[in-house]
Amino acid sequence: MKMPLITKKEITKIIASSGDSHVTPVFNEQDKFIGYSVDTEDSYGPDDVDLGPIAIVATSMDENGENTGKVIKISSSIKGNHLIYLRNTELKNSKKVFDVLIDKGFTINTNSKALNHIKNFILMHPTEAYIPYVKRMGYATLPGIHGYVFPDGIYTKDNVFETILSPDCKTVPSHLLGEYEAWKTQIAAKAVKGKIPAFTLMYSMTNMLLPFSDLGGLFLHLWGDSSLGKSLLLQLAATVYGSGVDPRVDSGSMLQKWNSTSNALLNTAKRFHGSILLLDEVGECSGSEFSDTIYKLTGGVGKSRSKSNGQAQEMDSWSILGISNGEVSALEKIESAKSKQMKGQAIRFLDINITDQIFSEVPSDTDMKQFVDDLKESCGNHAGHASRDFIQQLLRKSDSKEGLQDLIKKETAKAAEHITCGDHAGQAEKRVLRHFHLIAAAGCYAVEFGILNMSKQSVYAAVNHVKDIWLNGSLDQEATSPESVVRNFIQANKSKFIERNSNKGHETCVGYIDSNGSGNYYLIKLEIFKDLFKENSQSAASQLVKSDFLIRDKDRFARKYQVASKGGSFGSSQELKRFYTIRAEIIDVSEYNSPQLTYAIQLNNEFLTQLSQYNPKLNPNQVIPYLGRIYPQDHAEYHTYAVNLLHKYETTLQKHAHKIFNDVKDKQFDFALNDPDQVSQYNYFTQLLNQYSISHQNYDSKLVNEYNENLALRFNSIISKYNYQPQIMQQPQLVKQHPLY
Repeated sequence: MKMPLITKKEITKIIASSGDSHVTPVFNEQDKFIGYSVDTEDSYGPDDVDLGPIAIVATSMDENGENTGKVIKISSSIKGNHLIYLRNTELKNSKKVFDVLIDKGFTINTNSKALNHIKNFILMHPTEAYIPYVKRMGYATLPGIHGYVFPDGIYTKDNVFETILSPDCKTVPSHLLGEYEAWKTQIAAKAVKGKIPAFTLMYSMTNMLLPFSDLGGLFLHLWGDSSLGKSLLLQLAATVYGSGVDPRVDSGSMLQKWNSTSNALLNTAKRFHGSILLLDEVGECSGSEFSDTIYKLTGGVGKSRSKSNGQAQEMDSWSILGISNGEVSALEKIESAKSKQMKGQAIRFLDINITDQIFSEVPSDTDMKQFVDDLKESCGNHAGHASRDFIQQLLRKSDSKEGLQDLIKKETAKAAEHITCGDHAGQAEKRVLRHFHLIAAAGCYAVEFGILNMSKQSVYAAVNHVKDIWLNGSLDQEATSPESVVRNFIQANKSKFIERNSNKGHETCVGYIDSNGSGNYYLIKLEIFKDLFKENSQSAASQLVKSDFLIRDKDRFARKYQVASKGGSFGSSQELKRFYTIRAEIIDVSEYNSPQLTYAIQLNNEFLTQLSQYNPKLNPNQVIPYLGRIYPQDHAEYHTYAVNLLHKYETTLQKHAHKIFNDVKDKQFDFALNDPDQVSQYNYFTQLLNQYSISHQNYDSKLVNEYNENLALRFNSIISKYNYQPQIMQQPQLVKQHPLY
C-alpha cells in the first residue's frame, strides 16, 4: 500500500513509541514518559538510555528508491524536539549512527549492546507515512506528487509536506523571513514604481514556470556605472525565494559572488535549481573563464559523477534563470580576454544597460536615498513568501504537470501578442523573445494571484521596456561588427562592383565581382577596406577569416587577381593586384551565419564531452533532457545531429543504445510530422533507426553507409529550408566541420 506524505502539523501529533521486547519505556515520579530502559540480557541488568521518548515518524527515500531510512522525532525537556533522519544502512552497520544525536546534546551513556537494541528497534518499527528524501529544490520528480520543493517542505496546492534535505539542498538560503504582508507593502509595492524593478520580480518568479515549458536557462546581465541600483535589483529578485540582505552586511543572502572558479559556480547553479541564481560583480570573475562559464551556466549540465555505490554515473543538471551585474557588459568582459562574443553567448547572457534612475514612477519630492536604504533593509527582513504563494496558486490551476503545461502555453501565447521585436531582429533574437513571453506570463499570474499590485498592461510595459533595452543594445553591437560593416558597405555600393572579366568599367569602382566553380565573391580594393576599418583593418580581416567570410592568401589577408576592366586605377588587364576576397553569402546570410555555426560546434563539443563520460549502463532519461537544452525543439537540424552522435558513440552506449535511439526517435522527431515536406524523410529515417537499433552491435557497414547517405540528403534539405550558405556543400573541409556532418 502506498504510504501518504505527512505535514509538520501531523508530525507534532505523533506520540512516542512504547518500544519492543528489549526496549521498554521509563517513567518519572510524576508518571511522565521520559525515555527508555534497554534489557541487554547480561548480569548488569537493564540500562537506562539518555535519549528521551522516540516517535518513529516515517520511512524516507528518494525518487529512485535510494537513501532509504527512518525519520524519528526525539524529545527532551531540556533539549527540545528534534526531527532526525537515520539511514537504514547506518542503523544496520554503523557505530556512529547516533553521532547526530550527540551533536544535538544527548549524552547517550550506555554500552554498545544497548545501542544495538535501540538501532534495531528503530529499524524494524513499522511506519505509516512517507517523507521524501530530496536532493534539490524545484518541481517534485517523485512519483504521484504534484508539488514544488523548498527547503521547508514540498508545497502542493493545499498543504506543505515534510521533507528530508540532502546536504547540498540544506545549503540553499531559500528560507522564509518576516511577514508576507510586510513584503508586499515594503518591497513589492515599491518595486512596481519602476519598470525594471517590477520586471526583476516577475523574472525571478518565472523560474517556477520553467518546469512547465520547453525553455532552458537564461541570464540577464545588468551593467552600467555604480550607484544606479544594480545590486538592489539582485536583492529584490532574491526576496521572492529567500533573504535579499546585502551579503556585505549579513550572512545567509541569496546573492552569490562571481569571484569563484568555473566549477564552483556550476556547483552553485546546481544547488540553486528551482529558485534563482544571482551573481554579484562580474568584474571579479576570471576573464579567461568567463566565456566558457556562460555556456556552462545556461547549458544546465555539469560533470558526471559516480554514485556512492560506484554504479551508474549521475549527471549534475539544472534549469535556471539568473541575474548578473557589474560595471562592464558581458561583451566587454569577453573582449577583455582577447576573445570575441559569439552569437550563442549574446542570446544566452543578455546585456541590459542600466543608465538612469530605475524607480521612474516615484514622486519627484521623494528622498531617494532614504527610499533605497529602506528598501534594502526590508530585503533582509521579509522574504520567501511570494514564491510559496505563487506556486501553490499555480498548482491549484491543474492537478497535473501536463495540465499546467497547456495552461502556461496559452498564457505565453497571449503575451506574444503584446511582446514583439519587429522585423529588424534576427531569428536568434526572436527565439530569445520566447523567454520574454514566459516572463510576461509569470507577471500576469503574479497580478492574478494578488502578489503584485499592478495591471497586466503594466506587466507588458515592463517586459517590453527591458526587452527593448536588450534588443537595441544587441543590434547596436551587431551593427559595429566587421561582418556588418562589410555587409552594409557591399549592399550600399553594389552598383560600384564590376565583373572581374568585364571590359566595362567606371571611375567610381570600389571593387570587382568574381564568379567561379567554388562560389561568388566580392573583391574589395585594399584602400577601400582600410578606409572602412582605419587602424583596425588587420583585426577586422582576422575576424572575417574566423567568420569564414574572407578568403585569405597563404601569407596575407588579400589575394591576387587579374582584372579585365580598364576602369578604375588598375591599368593593364594583365596586371596582378591584391583584393580582399569576401564571400557573396555575407549579404544573404540570415540567422545561421558562421559565428552561429561556430557556436553550434562548441555546443556539439560539450555534448561529446558529456557523452564520452557516460557509463555503459546509461539511463536514456539522462540523455533526453540534455538534448532538449542543447538542441532546441525548433531546430530540426540539431535533432538530426543529436541522433547522429548517438549512432557515432554506439560502442560506448553498448546494449542500451537502442533504448536511447527509440527515445530520441519518439520525442525528438515529432516536429517532422507537422511538416508535410519532411514526412517521407521522417518515415525513412524512422525505419533506418529501427534497423540500426537492432543491428548496431554487429556494426553493419552497409547499413551505416545507407544511414550516412540519408543524412547527406537530409543535410541538403535542411540547407535549403534554413537558408544555409551554399559554399558549405562546395567545400568538403567545411562539411566535415559542420554540426550536421
